[in-house]
Parts: sequence; structure tokens; C-alpha cells
Amino acid sequence: MGATASSPDKRLSLRDIRHVALDMDGTIYRGHTLFEFTTPFLRRLNDLGIRYTFLTNNPSRSVADYLSHLKELGVAIQRDQLYTSTEATIEYLREQWPKLKRLFVLGTESMCAEFLASSFTLLPDSSEAEPDAVVVGFDTTLTYARLCRAAWWISRGKPYFATNPDRACPTDQPTVLVDC
Repeated sequence: MGATASSPDKRLSLRDIRHVALDMDGTIYRGHTLFEFTTPFLRRLNDLGIRYTFLTNNPSRSVADYLSHLKELGVAIQRDQLYTSTEATIEYLREQWPKLKRLFVLGTESMCAEFLASSFTLLPDSSEAEPDAVVVGFDTTLTYARLCRAAWWISRGKPYFATNPDRACPTDQPTVLVDC
């Protein structure tokens, strides 16, 4: 009978791990506060030769914004160590819905810039500017009128996509940030 990872004969150690995926918001930091265990943990991963990638389902910031934010917190990483839900949404649309090019987007300026940089056309809040689809993300500039326009396009049969399933975004502030 062979040994398993949980049997006394062979136990997995951290040295057996090659790569880990780490969430960011609420896991390594909250808002503008880096958790006290984050730096020692990342140092330990580096010492053991374990690579890591940061993932976030918070689409409010662009990749450049996240890299800058992490650097401000004292966590300097390479571009290939970060993957956002905006990138995942763009990749999904390109692969699964390649004909969708004109989008009505509820999202922050940074999120919208990521879609624009990926050759999507973002449409204004107008009944005349008919989108191929609606994309909804964390939007700190959301207005009731834009929310109603998105609902109207969806009611007209337009496919719609959410960048993340969160109801609230983690924060270190005394408030609840309503999310996607």
C-alpha cells in the first residue's frame, strides 16, 4: 500500500509546494493596511523558493493601480505575479463571446480603461447607443440613472457579465462598500 500525503510515511511540507495563489483584499491587506503577518509570510515563501501570484476579484483598480498600491504597502512584485477579475472578464469575453465589442460598463475609471486598452468600445448612457453586452463591476461612481440604463439593456435581452460576485468590498474604513 502506497503512502499518501496524510499518512505518517510521507508528509507534505512547504518545500513540496511550487506556487501559491494569494487573494489580496482582506487577505494580505485591508484597504491601506498591510497585515502584520504578510511580509514575514512572503519572505518565507521567497526563502523556500515558492513562487506566488496575487489574485483579486476587486475590479476597481487597474493592474498598474494594484502594482502601485502593493508597492506603497511595501510589497513589490512583478507584473506576471498579478491577475485581476477585470483581466479574467476580458479574457472570458474574448474567448467565449468574441463578437461582443460594444459594452455598457458599470465600473470605475480604472476598470473602464482596462476594457478600452483591450480594444472594447465603451458606450455612453444613451438609449441610442446600443451595446452588445453589459458588464458590471465595483463602481464607486455609480449613479441611479446608469444603474437603470444597465437594467434596461439587460431587460432588452443583452447578455450581461459581472466581474465578481461580491456584495461588499473589504475596507479598513468605518463603512460598508457596496460591491458588484
